[in-house]
Amino acid sequence: MKAIYLQFILGLLFLTACSNETPERSIAHRTVLVYVAGDNNLSAYGKRNIQNMINGAGSNHLNGGNLVVYYDAADAAPVLLQVKVGKDGSAYTDTLQHYPEQNSMDPQVMREVIHEVQSAFPAQKQGLVLW
Repeated sequence: MKAIYLQFILGLLFLTACSNETPERSIAHRTVLVYVAGDNNLSAYGKRNIQNMINGAGSNHLNGGNLVVYYDAADAAPVLLQVKVGKDGSAYTDTLQHYPEQNSMDPQVMREVIHEVQSAFPAQKQGLVLW
């Protein structure tokens, strides 16, 4: 009897886990994209500014918002980074995407990156910083 009861419970758990429903994506209060077009002689300053963003985001200063950075450095292909805060309160970056070498100042490239960030990080308010 116990075995049948256990099989019934496991079967219910399995069916619940196989649900086709996708969980609702939470919408942040704010998402800010910092678009660092540093494929030039200012690239080192861009890297330093990103480190400053990481330092400033520590101790939960993101307030539940999203800080995303598109960084096109002089010596590397562009990347999309997210500044995150760990459980210990320290901030770090998570690389979301590596792009092929591209002209980050091309309006079409900018449009695509902005759209990608808006889709991946929905928010009540959106911000854009052009660097």
